[in-house]
Amino acid sequence: MKEKKILCWCLIAVMVFSMLFPQMGKDTYQAAESMYENAMEFYFNTGTADDKHIKVTEGIIYFGTRAKLAHTYAAGYKYYNTVGYDVTMTGGGKTIMFSVKRGSSLEEVPYSVRVDSNGYEYLLYRIPTEKIKELAKLADPANAPTVLAASEIKVQLDAIITVRQNGVQGSIEENGKGGITEYEQNGAIYHLKNAWEWEEASGIFNGTKFETYTEIIDYLRNYELTILYNVGPATIGNTSYGKGTYDGKANMLFQNGSIYKKQQYKLMQNFTLLNTGSGGLNLSYTGYHLESGVEWKKTDGNTMSVNKSHSTKDVEPLVGYKDVTLVLYANWKPNTYTVVYNANGGSGTMAPSSMTYDDPNGRLRVNGFYRTGYTFLGWSTNSSATTAQYSDQQGGALNLTSTNKGTVTLYAVWKPCVYQLTTEKGEGTGGTDTFYEKYENGFYSDKACGNGITKITVPALRGHTFTGYFNNMIGTILVVDANGNIKVKNDFFKENAMLYATYEANKYQVTYDMQGGKNGSTSKEATFNQLFPIAKAPTKDGASFQGYYTKPNGQGERIYNKFMATDTYYTDDHDVTVYAHWTDDVPPTLTFTANYDSWTNKQIVLTAEAEDAGSGLKKVCIYLVKADGSESLVAQKNGTGETELNTKFTNETVGITRYKAITEDMNGNTAESYCVAYYDITAPIGVVVEADDSFGQFKLELDITDIDIGD
Repeated sequence: MKEKKILCWCLIAVMVFSMLFPQMGKDTYQAAESMYENAMEFYFNTGTADDKHIKVTEGIIYFGTRAKLAHTYAAGYKYYNTVGYDVTMTGGGKTIMFSVKRGSSLEEVPYSVRVDSNGYEYLLYRIPTEKIKELAKLADPANAPTVLAASEIKVQLDAIITVRQNGVQGSIEENGKGGITEYEQNGAIYHLKNAWEWEEASGIFNGTKFETYTEIIDYLRNYELTILYNVGPATIGNTSYGKGTYDGKANMLFQNGSIYKKQQYKLMQNFTLLNTGSGGLNLSYTGYHLESGVEWKKTDGNTMSVNKSHSTKDVEPLVGYKDVTLVLYANWKPNTYTVVYNANGGSGTMAPSSMTYDDPNGRLRVNGFYRTGYTFLGWSTNSSATTAQYSDQQGGALNLTSTNKGTVTLYAVWKPCVYQLTTEKGEGTGGTDTFYEKYENGFYSDKACGNGITKITVPALRGHTFTGYFNNMIGTILVVDANGNIKVKNDFFKENAMLYATYEANKYQVTYDMQGGKNGSTSKEATFNQLFPIAKAPTKDGASFQGYYTKPNGQGERIYNKFMATDTYYTDDHDVTVYAHWTDDVPPTLTFTANYDSWTNKQIVLTAEAEDAGSGLKKVCIYLVKADGSESLVAQKNGTGETELNTKFTNETVGITRYKAITEDMNGNTAESYCVAYYDITAPIGVVVEADDSFGQFKLELDITDIDIGD
């Protein structure tokens, strides 16, 4: 601390007192309420021989003063002010020095001033002990804990007196046991705030006694103020800063991103802060701005403008009266900006977001847009982006723009959905199993959508022709045609889908090989996997139709029965021929006749004629049927499968004779027929009109016109 003194010994007043700080907050002495309201009462009733006129109670230090008022105006004397006290605290072997300012930490008890009949003026002051502790810690952080923890602390107050700077004349009087007083120009009388009567001072101030006091000095305290301008991470645009000087002043320093400015000032002196704008430092800090009018702030957070002069009183309360380093921080405020959300092809609405630069709690809104066939990826400042710069509801210090009150547009980034299309082939096989639609982009054979396609490979189903894939089982919309061409647009599907194959049963020709038959169907059209078609059965002389088979002679699978009914499904994938099967279960045709069919007296020749269109004839026989029913062979002709065979027999028996003709084919089918011979050479000629199977039972009708009855 620097002091400008004329008399190095001129301590204007000293007050010393000892106290135990642990007892400061509570005192057993309870003064009347008026004692702390009446300076004179306090002065005469407080204290002991060692600390007269001083009292510590309820955490407050009270002390009283007395000064004798002057009664004459002395022109030419200077006018002085007591502005505060230097405080010296000693305890635990350590000493701390600092200053307190009158009117802030040290105050006069309101309405306590008193004047007695002898012209003495009494004043009462108070200062909180906690304030002294606070200032001690601020002034000397290293020694304060030791001093404040001491069992006994000595506190000394030394008055700080300055000459009034406005040039007002006044006088100071001292006269041994008198007081020191001050006068304003208009004649009003004021006292020096710490002026005690000298005879009392010797007891109060540790035995110190002032001798003749013939001269009062100009006691102007000069302090050195160092201002540290901390610009933070800002850029200083004026390159003059950083060269060690500014405007030719060597006391302007630039170090480690901060500007230092040193100057001396006197109490109540004004000073001006550095300009932050283009005419000064020209500061810039991305994403931040200096709050208009309050560009700097102190360590306590209070702001200071660069556009006005500041008094030392703006900084003195921080540290009291001593050399001061004032740290000022650039009052950077983070920029605010607005985020506007663009659907970028989607639908819906979203409110803008208000964001703050470097705000770790910033957060984008939850996406409120939607777009059919697309997945929302996030946000980008580029409307054509395919990848997102920012995720949905991304939080933190996004810093989308550094412009204060700017606007940023975030565009929704959409990714086309890729839908898997799976083919349901039914009973078909082969062909494409899956392919993919990339919404509004195209169709692809791979999920990564690297190979674009316009058609797929169709499945195959035996006996069928593929007719297409449809979007559902009832075939509402054709998706893929019979040739595999994709027929829908690339925005048709909006989710994974199953495609359903449809087939048409093929038509094939059935050829009917009648195996010698006739009059039947020659061919018909058959539908795969349906019953063989209705067809007409053939006929064949001498044979019985037994149906159609897949092979000749009744071999293979029977397709039709002998009635041309079928329960067989057409399952071949080609044209087929079926073969008629005949069996010879039809008897041969037998004609058995006599050359006379009535009574005759002529020779009767019986003829048995057989025909067989099937297996052929084996034999033909004529039997005489006797009266007892027995038969005897009278004629036979054997064959080897001939279609015609006959035999004859000449009747030589007189009377009515019954004959039977039998024929047999090669398959054992037989046929028989009867014939009766009416032979009697003497008998009249007649006609057998009726006969039954009983031998010899005939009815004979005679034609009497043919009977010669003679004359």
